[in-house]
Amino acid sequence: MAKALVLAAVLLAPLGASPASGEVGDLYALRYGAKMSLLVPYDPVRLVPSGRAIRMGRFAHAWSISPDRSRFVAAAGWHLTKGEPAALRFVDLETGRLAGTVSFPGEFRRVTATAWVRGRVLVVVSGSTSTTVYSVDPERRLTISQVEVPGLVVLGERTPSNLVLLLAPPDRIGSATIAVVDRSPRVRTALLDRIAAGSTATGLGENHRLTIRRPALALSPSGQRAFVIGAGASAASVDLRTLAVRYAPTRRAASATKQVGGWVRTAATLPDGRLVVTGVDYGRQAGVGLWLIDPVDWSRRLLDSTASWFRVAGGLIFARGERAGLRILRPSGAVVELFRSGSVASVSVIEPRAFVTFFGKQKAAVVELGTGRVVRHPVPAHLLIGAGEPIVG
Repeated sequence: MAKALVLAAVLLAPLGASPASGEVGDLYALRYGAKMSLLVPYDPVRLVPSGRAIRMGRFAHAWSISPDRSRFVAAAGWHLTKGEPAALRFVDLETGRLAGTVSFPGEFRRVTATAWVRGRVLVVVSGSTSTTVYSVDPERRLTISQVEVPGLVVLGERTPSNLVLLLAPPDRIGSATIAVVDRSPRVRTALLDRIAAGSTATGLGENHRLTIRRPALALSPSGQRAFVIGAGASAASVDLRTLAVRYAPTRRAASATKQVGGWVRTAATLPDGRLVVTGVDYGRQAGVGLWLIDPVDWSRRLLDSTASWFRVAGGLIFARGERAGLRILRPSGAVVELFRSGSVASVSVIEPRAFVTFFGKQKAAVVELGTGRVVRHPVPAHLLIGAGEPIVG
């Protein structure tokens, strides 16, 4: 136990202030419901509800928060009523009141993401063949302009000055594209001709076959460079200011067999700029392990041969245990076991605690990172950490 405490202390020492740290009331959580979702203020120290909930109705999807964390926006849910256009709802977090709703007449596709960029809210709407980005004035709650973006959204990341999208060709597998969208919105793109993205479907019934190529996307800590990671050694670094592309050296070719059904990769960036990467190759129905990659020279090191799920939160790497539970993995390879049961859905770190939710359970867990001890079992909610909901197409 003493050894574990010392190791946990070392893990926590480099952490800076949490983005959610501060005065009571500056942290919110979403509690989803089929007909009524709630935006709940949380005490950022004790991680418990601290005030009156705001009734959001069906507006809890594709959320994002303004840089000063005073305003919140969310779109109507995944399944819109037939004939009802896409819409956003704004909330004033300083007063705890609804501020208004913006609808997009004639737009019946799903809102994939929202992002606050230099005083505007960018709204990404995608369908089966195309993507549109709208620019909304949050003060007047009016649509200013829109731009068509080539391809379908695979993943996205937010920066203070841009929205970065990873795109795939519709209805086929082809070269991935990085799109950088500003507040106007104007779009600049870079084609990644060495990294495939997209999906294809062939056959019917028992002969139906779906093939997927889904690269990972992560940004450098500065937000000025994007990293796109494919299968094998395929990877690219994109300078978001110039859109210059630098590829990793090709060390090996990915093997192809009749059973290959494609691959998916997931990546996140550590505070020191290194990348944590994992994924699955569907043809082998096996994980590829959890890797640490240094994009300076594309060197890589295996952290865990069995892990296929991880989260980077508060500067720490969280991964599931061999079968269930949750543990912290250090880049050095050292491991801190937090608990050994439960199928973890999400991890949020508000120093010195972690808020953990589980699939299929009616309770979450608040974990003291210094000891690994579960100190509370609250009702599950989704803490609004960072700039917005992860962007996944």
